[in-house]
Amino acid sequence: MHGATFPVYEWQRFLTHPFADFFSLPWEEFVLEHNRHHASTVDLLIQGEFGWDPEEFHYALQQWAGPWSSNWYKYLLTVPFIPVIHFFGLNDTGSLFALEWWMHFPDEGAGGKCNKEFWTKWVPRRIKHNAFVLSLWACVWLLGTYPLGRPLSEGWRFMFTVSFFARIGFSSAWMFITNFTHSVVAARDQALKKG
Repeated sequence: MHGATFPVYEWQRFLTHPFADFFSLPWEEFVLEHNRHHASTVDLLIQGEFGWDPEEFHYALQQWAGPWSSNWYKYLLTVPFIPVIHFFGLNDTGSLFALEWWMHFPDEGAGGKCNKEFWTKWVPRRIKHNAFVLSLWACVWLLGTYPLGRPLSEGWRFMFTVSFFARIGFSSAWMFITNFTHSVVAARDQALKKG
């Protein structure tokens, strides 16, 4: 996502995060979202310095007390929610994050009108990506039925088990990627390196 690389073949765009959640951002919007994050947040600890940062809420929970603040006890109230929000999909590859992004992007057209490419470019891309994700989750549902000797109506048991552990994996990765790298600890290390 930092290199903003785009796959050679179209089918490769679907392989990055289909099991992160039941619906998510397409690859191109994932890259755009991350570029918007870096454009609006240059300093590790000042989110949204140059406009809306799609990842602001993640950092608000760990910086409510303010960096280098003596109100460290406030962290005890907010930091425990970080794994919870990641688990429920408020990370770059999750469904709650996709909803947040879709409510802000693409930017409206002139005079507050609908973006001219909304219906021709963005909506079809989102539908195509999420149809693929839905088809994979349907396959997981089916794997949880006949191969396990269960009726079709009980495929949800296997699907939610797979989703649960996938969410734990993606949550763990995103907590390190977003919350640790934009934490007071990482900023302190960066400041020490600068001298």
